Amino acid sequence: MDENASTDLATLPGFAFFTPQFQKMLRDDAAGDTTNRGKLLEATREAVAVLAELELLQFVYLPNDDEEEEDEEDEDVAWFSVDGVEIDEERDAVMLIGDVTHLYGGPITLEGVEDGDDEHDHAGHDHTGHDHGTGH
Repeated sequence: MDENASTDLATLPGFAFFTPQFQKMLRDDAAGDTTNRGKLLEATREAVAVLAELELLQFVYLPNDDEEEEDEEDEDVAWFSVDGVEIDEERDAVMLIGDVTHLYGGPITLEGVEDGDDEHDHAGHDHTGHDHGTGH
């Protein structure tokens, strides 16, 4: 968890929905105790997989997050399904896997990603979200 983020997770509206065991793992991780990080990632993956199976999750990409733009109907938007959930061990996080389901406006390009930035390496992906042989 980001060192500047609040560690008072109990104040988050959805925190009460988690089991006491999951709440403890979240609190420990937020406090810097990563002993059970693998179990926490696995539990997170499983919980998110259930939501994805019920089609309760989608991802939206808004490349034109410009506050000056007043007409929201003219914004470029890409909606992605969430078809799978995996643990990315390199990034130590749960990743959502899916495809573009709707594309409004466009073409849409990824913004804010610098070439050679390993932290955010999206090389080989076009606006459709499909992999083009890079293995990502």
